[in-house]
Amino acid sequence: MAKQSCTGVSGRYTSDGTDMNRDFHSHWQSGTRLKFAEETKLIMKYAETVPAVLGISFHDGSLVVNYPWDGKPDKNSGEYAASPDDNLFISLAKSYSLVHKTMALPGKQCTYNEFPDGITNGNEWYKVFNGMQDWNYFYNDCFEVTIELGCCKYPTDAERTFGDVWSDNFESIFAYTKMANHGIKGRVTDYNGNPITGANISVSGKGKPIRVRHEAGYYWRPLARDTYDITATKPGYYSLTRRNIQVNKSEATEVNFILISKSQVRRNKKSHTKQWYQRRVRGVHKIKDMEHSVLLHGRSDWNSYLRR
Repeated sequence: MAKQSCTGVSGRYTSDGTDMNRDFHSHWQSGTRLKFAEETKLIMKYAETVPAVLGISFHDGSLVVNYPWDGKPDKNSGEYAASPDDNLFISLAKSYSLVHKTMALPGKQCTYNEFPDGITNGNEWYKVFNGMQDWNYFYNDCFEVTIELGCCKYPTDAERTFGDVWSDNFESIFAYTKMANHGIKGRVTDYNGNPITGANISVSGKGKPIRVRHEAGYYWRPLARDTYDITATKPGYYSLTRRNIQVNKSEATEVNFILISKSQVRRNKKSHTKQWYQRRVRGVHKIKDMEHSVLLHGRSDWNSYLRR
Protein backbone atom coordinates (compact mmCIF):
# COMPACT_ATOMS: atom_id res chain seq x y z
CA MET A 1 0.00 0.00 0.00
CA ALA A 2 1.33 3.43 -0.93
CA LYS A 3 2.18 5.71 1.93
CA GLN A 4 -0.32 8.54 2.29
CA SER A 5 0.81 12.13 1.92
CA CYS A 6 -0.64 14.62 4.38
CA THR A 7 0.82 17.83 2.99
CA GLY A 8 1.39 19.55 -0.33
CA VAL A 9 -0.43 21.58 -2.97
CA SER A 10 -0.65 19.08 -5.82
CA GLY A 11 -3.95 19.40 -7.68
CA ARG A 12 -4.62 23.01 -6.70
CA TYR A 13 -3.02 24.52 -9.79
CA THR A 14 -4.57 24.78 -13.23
CA SER A 15 -2.63 24.08 -16.43
CA ASP A 16 -1.64 27.76 -16.65
CA GLY A 17 -0.23 27.71 -13.11
CA THR A 18 -3.11 29.44 -11.31
CA ASP A 19 -3.76 28.45 -7.69
CA MET A 20 -7.55 28.19 -7.62
CA ASN A 21 -7.49 28.30 -3.85
CA ARG A 22 -6.30 31.93 -4.10
CA ASP A 23 -7.99 33.07 -7.31
CA PHE A 24 -11.06 35.11 -6.30
CA HIS A 25 -11.73 38.81 -5.85
CA SER A 26 -10.69 40.22 -2.49
CA HIS A 27 -12.76 43.17 -1.33
CA TRP A 28 -9.83 44.35 0.78
CA GLN A 29 -7.59 44.92 -2.22
CA SER A 30 -7.97 47.99 -4.42
CA GLY A 31 -8.03 47.75 -8.18
CA THR A 32 -9.42 45.08 -10.47
CA ARG A 33 -7.71 41.85 -11.34
CA LEU A 34 -7.42 41.44 -15.07
CA LYS A 35 -7.18 37.68 -15.31
CA PHE A 36 -8.73 34.66 -13.62
CA ALA A 37 -8.45 30.99 -14.48
CA GLU A 38 -11.23 29.76 -16.75
CA GLU A 39 -12.37 27.39 -14.01
CA THR A 40 -12.60 30.31 -11.56
CA LYS A 41 -14.61 32.36 -14.05
CA LEU A 42 -17.13 29.54 -14.41
CA ILE A 43 -17.50 29.19 -10.65
CA MET A 44 -17.94 32.94 -10.21
CA LYS A 45 -20.49 33.16 -13.03
CA TYR A 46 -22.53 30.31 -11.59
CA ALA A 47 -22.44 31.72 -8.04
CA GLU A 48 -23.48 35.17 -9.26
CA THR A 49 -26.27 33.78 -11.44
CA VAL A 50 -27.81 31.23 -9.04
CA PRO A 51 -28.48 32.81 -5.61
CA ALA A 52 -27.44 30.58 -2.71
CA VAL A 53 -28.12 31.04 1.00
CA LEU A 54 -25.40 28.80 2.44
CA GLY A 55 -22.21 27.37 1.01
CA ILE A 56 -19.60 24.76 1.87
CA SER A 57 -16.13 24.43 0.41
CA PHE A 58 -14.65 21.01 1.16
CA HIS A 59 -10.90 20.74 1.74
CA ASP A 60 -8.51 18.28 3.35
CA GLY A 61 -5.47 18.73 5.55
CA SER A 62 -7.11 19.26 8.95
CA LEU A 63 -10.35 18.48 10.77
CA VAL A 64 -12.25 21.70 11.45
CA VAL A 65 -14.90 24.15 10.24
CA ASN A 66 -13.31 27.42 9.15
CA TYR A 67 -15.40 30.62 8.91
CA PRO A 68 -14.81 34.29 7.79
CA TRP A 69 -12.86 36.36 7.74
CA ASP A 70 -10.05 34.35 6.22
CA GLY A 71 -8.01 37.53 5.97
CA LYS A 72 -8.28 41.13 7.13
CA PRO A 73 -5.63 43.79 6.45
CA ASP A 74 -5.60 45.28 9.94
CA LYS A 75 -5.19 41.89 11.62
CA ASN A 76 -2.01 39.86 11.79
CA SER A 77 -2.12 36.18 10.98
CA GLY A 78 -3.14 34.42 14.19
CA GLU A 79 -5.44 37.23 15.33
CA TYR A 80 -9.23 36.91 15.36
CA ALA A 81 -10.87 38.77 12.45
CA ALA A 82 -14.62 38.95 13.04
CA SER A 83 -16.96 39.45 10.10
CA PRO A 84 -20.16 41.52 10.50
CA ASP A 85 -22.01 38.20 10.95
CA ASP A 86 -19.53 36.67 13.38
CA ASN A 87 -22.07 35.26 15.86
CA LEU A 88 -24.11 33.76 13.03
CA PHE A 89 -21.02 32.14 11.48
CA ILE A 90 -20.07 30.63 14.85
CA SER A 91 -23.56 29.15 15.07
CA LEU A 92 -23.35 27.84 11.49
CA ALA A 93 -19.91 26.31 12.12
CA LYS A 94 -21.07 24.57 15.29
CA SER A 95 -24.17 23.22 13.56
CA TYR A 96 -21.71 21.18 11.49
CA SER A 97 -18.87 20.39 13.89
CA LEU A 98 -20.94 19.35 16.91
CA VAL A 99 -22.84 16.76 14.87
CA HIS A 100 -19.66 15.35 13.28
CA LYS A 101 -18.42 12.08 14.77
CA THR A 102 -15.00 13.35 15.85
CA MET A 103 -14.48 16.98 14.79
CA ALA A 104 -15.49 18.57 18.11
CA LEU A 105 -13.77 16.09 20.40
CA PRO A 106 -11.30 17.64 22.89
CA GLY A 107 -7.61 17.64 22.02
CA LYS A 108 -5.59 17.85 18.82
CA GLN A 109 -7.33 15.86 16.13
CA CYS A 110 -4.43 16.15 13.69
CA THR A 111 -1.45 16.28 16.09
CA TYR A 112 -0.89 20.02 15.55
CA ASN A 113 -3.71 22.57 15.91
CA GLU A 114 -6.34 22.26 18.63
CA PHE A 115 -9.72 23.76 17.72
CA PRO A 116 -12.29 24.14 20.54
CA ASP A 117 -15.66 22.77 19.39
CA GLY A 118 -14.02 21.89 16.08
CA ILE A 119 -14.29 25.41 14.62
CA THR A 120 -11.90 28.26 13.85
CA ASN A 121 -11.89 31.80 12.55
CA GLY A 122 -9.90 31.80 9.32
CA ASN A 123 -7.53 34.67 10.07
CA GLU A 124 -6.93 33.35 13.58
CA TRP A 125 -5.80 30.06 12.08
CA TYR A 126 -3.71 31.60 9.29
CA LYS A 127 -4.25 34.62 7.09
CA VAL A 128 -5.51 34.09 3.53
CA PHE A 129 -6.67 36.48 0.81
CA ASN A 130 -8.46 35.75 -2.50
CA GLY A 131 -10.18 32.61 -1.22
CA MET A 132 -13.65 31.56 -2.32
CA GLN A 133 -15.15 31.62 1.18
CA ASP A 134 -14.75 35.36 1.84
CA TRP A 135 -15.53 36.19 -1.78
CA ASN A 136 -18.84 34.31 -1.71
CA TYR A 137 -19.88 35.94 1.55
CA PHE A 138 -18.94 39.50 0.60
CA TYR A 139 -19.96 39.60 -3.06
CA ASN A 140 -22.81 37.06 -3.29
CA ASP A 141 -24.35 37.15 0.22
CA CYS A 142 -23.75 33.41 0.44
CA PHE A 143 -22.83 32.42 3.99
CA GLU A 144 -20.02 30.00 3.25
CA VAL A 145 -17.73 28.00 5.51
CA THR A 146 -14.76 25.78 4.67
CA ILE A 147 -14.86 22.20 5.91
CA GLU A 148 -11.51 20.47 6.41
CA LEU A 149 -12.49 16.81 6.12
CA GLY A 150 -9.41 15.04 7.41
CA CYS A 151 -5.84 15.35 8.58
CA CYS A 152 -4.23 14.10 5.37
CA LYS A 153 -4.74 15.85 2.04
CA TYR A 154 -4.01 12.77 -0.05
CA PRO A 155 -5.21 9.72 1.90
CA THR A 156 -4.58 6.28 0.47
CA ASP A 157 -5.30 4.02 3.44
CA ALA A 158 -8.59 2.16 3.74
CA GLU A 159 -9.72 4.22 6.70
CA ARG A 160 -10.10 7.29 4.50
CA THR A 161 -12.23 5.82 1.75
CA PHE A 162 -15.16 7.75 0.39
CA GLY A 163 -17.51 5.65 2.46
CA ASP A 164 -15.71 6.59 5.67
CA VAL A 165 -15.73 10.28 4.83
CA TRP A 166 -19.43 10.14 4.03
CA SER A 167 -20.18 8.28 7.25
CA ASP A 168 -18.32 10.91 9.28
CA ASN A 169 -19.97 13.88 7.59
CA PHE A 170 -23.41 13.18 6.17
CA GLU A 171 -25.33 14.03 9.35
CA SER A 172 -23.34 17.25 9.69
CA ILE A 173 -24.09 18.20 6.09
CA PHE A 174 -27.83 17.84 6.64
CA ALA A 175 -27.67 19.69 9.97
CA TYR A 176 -25.85 22.55 8.28
CA THR A 177 -28.24 22.81 5.32
CA LYS A 178 -31.19 23.05 7.73
CA MET A 179 -29.71 26.32 8.98
CA ALA A 180 -30.88 27.93 5.73
CA ASN A 181 -34.36 27.89 7.28
CA HIS A 182 -33.24 29.80 10.37
CA GLY A 183 -33.79 33.49 9.68
CA ILE A 184 -36.02 35.48 7.36
CA LYS A 185 -37.25 35.11 3.83
CA GLY A 186 -39.65 37.04 1.64
CA ARG A 187 -40.29 38.98 -1.50
CA VAL A 188 -39.75 42.60 -2.50
CA THR A 189 -42.22 44.14 -4.94
CA ASP A 190 -43.42 47.57 -6.01
CA TYR A 191 -46.90 48.93 -5.33
CA ASN A 192 -48.24 47.18 -8.44
CA GLY A 193 -46.83 43.78 -7.47
CA ASN A 194 -43.86 43.81 -9.83
CA PRO A 195 -40.70 42.17 -8.43
CA ILE A 196 -37.83 44.41 -7.41
CA THR A 197 -34.32 43.03 -7.76
CA GLY A 198 -31.23 44.77 -6.45
CA ALA A 199 -32.87 46.01 -3.25
CA ASN A 200 -30.80 45.85 -0.06
CA ILE A 201 -32.09 44.05 3.03
CA SER A 202 -30.46 45.20 6.28
CA VAL A 203 -31.03 43.95 9.81
CA SER A 204 -31.09 46.32 12.81
CA GLY A 205 -27.48 47.32 12.24
CA LYS A 206 -26.41 43.68 12.67
CA GLY A 207 -24.55 41.84 9.96
CA LYS A 208 -23.93 42.95 6.40
CA PRO A 209 -26.79 44.00 4.12
CA ILE A 210 -27.76 41.49 1.46
CA ARG A 211 -29.02 42.14 -2.05
CA VAL A 212 -32.22 40.77 -3.54
CA ARG A 213 -30.83 38.73 -6.43
CA HIS A 214 -33.69 36.47 -7.46
CA GLU A 215 -35.41 37.65 -10.65
CA ALA A 216 -38.83 37.30 -9.00
CA GLY A 217 -37.79 39.47 -6.04
CA TYR A 218 -37.31 36.69 -3.47
CA TYR A 219 -34.62 36.81 -0.81
CA TRP A 220 -33.37 34.63 2.05
CA ARG A 221 -31.30 35.78 5.03
CA PRO A 222 -30.00 33.47 7.82
CA LEU A 223 -30.32 34.97 11.31
CA ALA A 224 -30.00 33.78 14.89
CA ARG A 225 -33.10 33.56 17.06
CA ASP A 226 -34.00 37.10 18.19
CA THR A 227 -36.22 40.10 17.44
CA TYR A 228 -35.12 42.43 14.65
CA ASP A 229 -36.01 45.52 12.66
CA ILE A 230 -35.65 44.71 8.95
CA THR A 231 -35.21 47.44 6.32
CA ALA A 232 -35.47 47.28 2.54
CA THR A 233 -33.92 50.04 0.43
CA LYS A 234 -33.30 50.73 -3.23
CA PRO A 235 -32.43 53.95 -5.08
CA GLY A 236 -35.57 55.49 -6.55
CA TYR A 237 -37.85 54.00 -3.88
CA TYR A 238 -38.82 55.02 -0.37
CA SER A 239 -37.17 52.73 2.18
CA LEU A 240 -39.37 50.58 4.38
CA THR A 241 -38.65 49.14 7.83
CA ARG A 242 -40.61 46.23 9.31
CA ARG A 243 -40.19 46.38 13.08
CA ASN A 244 -40.11 43.78 15.85
CA ILE A 245 -39.80 40.79 13.53
CA GLN A 246 -39.45 37.63 15.60
CA VAL A 247 -37.11 34.94 14.32
CA ASN A 248 -37.19 31.44 15.78
CA LYS A 249 -35.41 28.18 15.11
CA SER A 250 -38.28 26.20 13.65
CA GLU A 251 -38.54 27.91 10.27
CA ALA A 252 -37.72 31.13 8.43
CA THR A 253 -39.98 34.07 9.25
CA GLU A 254 -41.65 35.52 6.16
CA VAL A 255 -41.00 39.26 5.80
CA ASN A 256 -42.30 40.80 2.58
CA PHE A 257 -41.74 44.35 1.38
CA ILE A 258 -43.75 46.63 -0.90
CA LEU A 259 -41.60 49.59 -1.88
CA ILE A 260 -43.15 52.81 -3.16
CA SER A 261 -41.56 54.34 -6.24
CA LYS A 262 -40.67 58.01 -5.82
CA SER A 263 -41.46 58.63 -9.48
CA GLN A 264 -44.92 57.07 -9.03
CA VAL A 265 -45.65 59.45 -6.16
CA ARG A 266 -44.51 62.40 -8.26
CA ARG A 267 -46.75 61.36 -11.15
CA ASN A 268 -49.79 60.93 -8.93
CA LYS A 269 -49.12 63.65 -6.37
CA LYS A 270 -52.42 65.43 -7.08
CA SER A 271 -54.54 62.40 -6.19
CA HIS A 272 -52.28 60.22 -4.02
CA THR A 273 -49.64 61.51 -1.62
CA LYS A 274 -46.66 59.57 -0.31
CA GLN A 275 -48.53 59.15 2.98
CA TRP A 276 -51.52 57.70 1.13
CA TYR A 277 -49.32 55.04 -0.48
CA GLN A 278 -47.63 54.30 2.84
CA ARG A 279 -50.94 53.77 4.62
CA ARG A 280 -52.06 51.39 1.89
CA VAL A 281 -48.78 49.49 2.04
CA ARG A 282 -48.92 49.16 5.82
CA GLY A 283 -52.43 47.77 5.51
CA VAL A 284 -51.34 45.18 2.96
CA HIS A 285 -48.39 44.13 5.13
CA LYS A 286 -50.60 43.68 8.19
CA ILE A 287 -53.09 41.53 6.28
CA LYS A 288 -50.31 39.38 4.76
CA ASP A 289 -48.61 38.96 8.15
CA MET A 290 -51.93 38.08 9.75
CA GLU A 291 -52.71 35.46 7.11
CA HIS A 292 -49.26 33.91 7.58
CA SER A 293 -49.61 33.90 11.39
CA VAL A 294 -53.07 32.32 11.25
CA LEU A 295 -51.77 29.56 8.99
CA LEU A 296 -48.89 28.85 11.39
CA HIS A 297 -50.43 29.39 14.79
CA GLY A 298 -54.21 29.57 14.37
CA ARG A 299 -54.14 33.16 15.61
CA SER A 300 -57.66 34.29 16.57
CA ASP A 301 -57.02 37.75 18.10
CA TRP A 302 -57.11 39.50 14.73
CA ASN A 303 -58.20 42.88 16.09
CA SER A 304 -55.25 43.16 18.48
CA TYR A 305 -52.94 41.93 15.75
CA LEU A 306 -54.10 44.67 13.38
CA ARG A 307 -53.27 47.30 16.00
CA ARG A 308 -49.58 46.28 16.05
